[in-house]
Amino acid sequence: MEFLQPVAGWLALTLIPVVLLYLLKIQPKFAPVATFLFWQEAGAHHASRSLWQRFRRSISLLVSLLFVLLLVVAAMDPVARRDPSNHVLFVLDNSASMTTTDDSDTTRFSQAKHALLQQVSKLRHGQYGTFVATSGPEIAVAHTRHKGRLKAAIEQTTITATGHNNPDAALALAYALVPKGEQARAVIATDRTRDSVANLATDIETQWLQYGSEAGNVAIIHFSARRVPGDPEMFEGLAELANFSHNSVSLTLTTRLNEVPVDIRKITMTAGEEKTVLLRGRSERGGILTCELNMSESSKDCDAMTVDNKSQLKFNDLTTMKFLQSGRRDYFLEHLLASLPRSQVEVVSSLPQKIPEGEILFATGGVRGTVPQGDVVILSPDTDCNLFNLGEELEFPVVSDMNSESSFLANVTLRNHTLAGARKIEIKDVKDVRVTTLASTAEGDPLLIYFEGAGQRVFVVNANPSQGDFALRTAFPILLDNIIRCFHGDIDFAQGIVATDLPGREESDLRMTDAETVAGRAASKELAHETGNSTFTGNQLWSLLLFAAVALSLIEWHAWHRRLLE
Repeated sequence: MEFLQPVAGWLALTLIPVVLLYLLKIQPKFAPVATFLFWQEAGAHHASRSLWQRFRRSISLLVSLLFVLLLVVAAMDPVARRDPSNHVLFVLDNSASMTTTDDSDTTRFSQAKHALLQQVSKLRHGQYGTFVATSGPEIAVAHTRHKGRLKAAIEQTTITATGHNNPDAALALAYALVPKGEQARAVIATDRTRDSVANLATDIETQWLQYGSEAGNVAIIHFSARRVPGDPEMFEGLAELANFSHNSVSLTLTTRLNEVPVDIRKITMTAGEEKTVLLRGRSERGGILTCELNMSESSKDCDAMTVDNKSQLKFNDLTTMKFLQSGRRDYFLEHLLASLPRSQVEVVSSLPQKIPEGEILFATGGVRGTVPQGDVVILSPDTDCNLFNLGEELEFPVVSDMNSESSFLANVTLRNHTLAGARKIEIKDVKDVRVTTLASTAEGDPLLIYFEGAGQRVFVVNANPSQGDFALRTAFPILLDNIIRCFHGDIDFAQGIVATDLPGREESDLRMTDAETVAGRAASKELAHETGNSTFTGNQLWSLLLFAAVALSLIEWHAWHRRLLE
């Protein structure tokens, strides 16, 4: 026998006032009578008794004391046997499938939280508790005796709709938090079967609280979109649907851009079918692209979970990139810039002091004097400027050293390649300008240089695309594309965008195989058997004690009124 709330034992002090009330003498009232004859005869039967005789014959007092003792013991919350573990692990499944209501009005998640809160209340004095949520997984509270902290963490836990739920990792993390040498017990509240989780410690007693049964579900398991490379105003969406039920279903799949419908499809799916739907729309504007499925009235019973019926992603606006070109004409550069979607190339004869924001200046042959403020790319420099001085042409401009970690050189391979037309460059020391050499020869002559500071970003390509085969290699367009990306972000209009707000195939599939169903029923029976003999039957004991106290009070009241007690 053990008490989960031993502090309540101080309530036993209430026995003292009960005894004092019985010892308290009542002051008699005086009243005139006609004769003492009859009063003397009645008083002979009630002669004064000793203190011990009063206690020995006062059954009513003993009954009252027993009633108070029963209440005190019930408040101390006794348990049938002692729990040998001194560390209890509470694991809560907060994945998307826990939002399912099954046949009840409450979700699996609400039932699981309520059960864990009850288990926390039954922690005995001196036990430690740890709470871990399966999403992430995340340690909410670790190694604490404070029941309030554990309950607050459980109550504040919410459903994580995205597919980042990992019960195996959560259990491994929870087991790792148990100090070496301590006995521990795990309480796991989930909708998964015991056999579906592989990471169960054999040396830790595990109490499996399983909620939910097999249910049908229709889900969006993948959603992505992109702009069409040949026609950037056109965008395409790809939605993968799955019918995780045993019946055929009919639904409506609607795609909206900023809440304006752009594609509506009527779809019928057989039991267990998966289908890929290509969605199309046209818009220069970006915004929130939404894909949502709505079940027909006859098929609503086949869709037990709704969090996977809608997916959203942020779609970029269709922008126009403007490039300025100065200096001598370069065939390769002009055609490369013209091939970019939604690009505008303007040839300028005189350079402004500042390049407008969002535009890039390509200066072929370099810039005489001061380089304009803003974003500038200098190809094949042949004149001095405020950033560097030029020397004679290099005899063997072979790339020997490269800064491969730089974003400018991502996917660019130039090592051991000759950059024809390169010249010696003497970099000037300009205040507040940081210089980075991204590629150089074995002698240390810079070939690719990046200047940043004083309101400008300048990339120098010390090579002539019209000489040699540099412009014919894939490294040349990739290098210029990297420069544009680093200056103004991602302008690849055809890049695919994938929604990340979906639970995933595993979470959306609420079906169970026959083996899983049998295992789940066996686990439920085993859990019921364990619960009946575990320390967590304390609530049953205090309720029995409370019932006994009330019954004893009723018996004493009846005996007193029947004059069976003095």
